[in-house]
Amino acid sequence: MIRKSSSFPKAVVCCLAVLAFVLSSTLTLPAQTNPGGDFFKETSTYPLTMDKIHRLAAAAKDLSEYQKSHPELSLHPKSKSDSDPKDLTEMANLIDSKYPEATAIFKKNGYSTREYLLASMTFALASMAVQFTKSGMTMPADKSEGPIVQANKDLIEKNWDEMQKLSAVMKSLNSNR
Repeated sequence: MIRKSSSFPKAVVCCLAVLAFVLSSTLTLPAQTNPGGDFFKETSTYPLTMDKIHRLAAAAKDLSEYQKSHPELSLHPKSKSDSDPKDLTEMANLIDSKYPEATAIFKKNGYSTREYLLASMTFALASMAVQFTKSGMTMPADKSEGPIVQANKDLIEKNWDEMQKLSAVMKSLNSNR
């Protein structure tokens, strides 16, 4: 039986918190020159699996532990010489150059930096879509809706109880900061 919740899944919030650590204030989401752009096209064609979600959670745990031992990394003001990345590849390259420890954590958990970002964002979007549905709300129709997006939402829905357990673990990581 699927447990109904009135708030966004904590896993989504935790996933976004981990992204915030990695991206810090030095980055923004890729610029959208056309609505939906390549970023949303990529998240709509990236298939999630439970293995990928478990590896995301493991990477988040490792990042959290690393951040605890390096609290100075929690906020980095953007320097005037930094430019906003235009796409996920630029964002990943920037992270790789500024945060090699994070890159090592991604690799340890079977991800390139770029795939970690893509998987995290895909997971967050699919989780939010499921939560909207559970709350009786609908997300606006999007050109990126397709079989992969639906499969990702179905995976989250089917494994909702496990998502809640992962959420509890992730919440405890974030509360220990």
